[in-house]
Amino acid sequence: MIVADWESGVILGSTVSAHMKRNMTELGTGSNWKPPGHEPDNFTADVDGIPSYCSISRVGDYTVLIVQDKNKINQSIPLTLSSLFLYLVLAGGTIAVIVVRMTRRIVAEHRNANTDTLTGLYNRRAYAEDMNRFEESPNYSEATYVSLDLNGLKIVNDNNGHEAGDELLRGAAQCIVECFGEYGTIYRVGGDEFVALLFMTKDEEAEARRKFEESMTDWSKHHKFELSISYGCAHASDYPGFSVEKLSNLADEMMYADKAAYYRKTGRDRRRT
Repeated sequence: MIVADWESGVILGSTVSAHMKRNMTELGTGSNWKPPGHEPDNFTADVDGIPSYCSISRVGDYTVLIVQDKNKINQSIPLTLSSLFLYLVLAGGTIAVIVVRMTRRIVAEHRNANTDTLTGLYNRRAYAEDMNRFEESPNYSEATYVSLDLNGLKIVNDNNGHEAGDELLRGAAQCIVECFGEYGTIYRVGGDEFVALLFMTKDEEAEARRKFEESMTDWSKHHKFELSISYGCAHASDYPGFSVEKLSNLADEMMYADKAAYYRKTGRDRRRT
């Protein structure tokens, strides 16, 4: 049994450990690895060079493939029809239970491995996995890379304790998701560093930035300390031919310029905050 990401084909779980982290296309399933619907699709293929009967279906964002050695199955054909019927009834129910349980476990493990426990956002591991897919998207012309960095976390930790610092980080995550989340995926990639990989028009970007400034101000009014996030947005349409890595570098430069302006405005010593 194999469970893979439906979009990319990367294998997330398998009863054969050698399959892990490989791509479904490497197994010999051809174009069948990405079933369009949830109903099982049956076909034969040489999976890892072994002639096999395959049953594949889509479960949410995952592809579930059941592989049976064709030769072993064919050797069992002389069984009586009654025995075969009984076997199929029992095995079918058992396999269904196993598929559901294994899929749930793999999905949960994958989600936990890619989630930041403090904020609930995706983590740096998920960010690294998603970068290539982001650049390869057919909508890349509307791609927007947003680099964000929380201001003043150290001084909150020092003066109010790490629980207060955690509250500030959760507040930052909340505001980022509220204003940018509908356009893509948000990641916490470091202690006070965030990234948003988005698909949006320039007008949508301007509106999201306006809401973001309002959101930070509103959050600060209802808490004991200020929420301030420096950020920079690099839109692919402004830089034709730029890779996502180049967009990230541009967004970082804009974010650092915004951070420098914040420290000039507040008069704080950046090294101490």
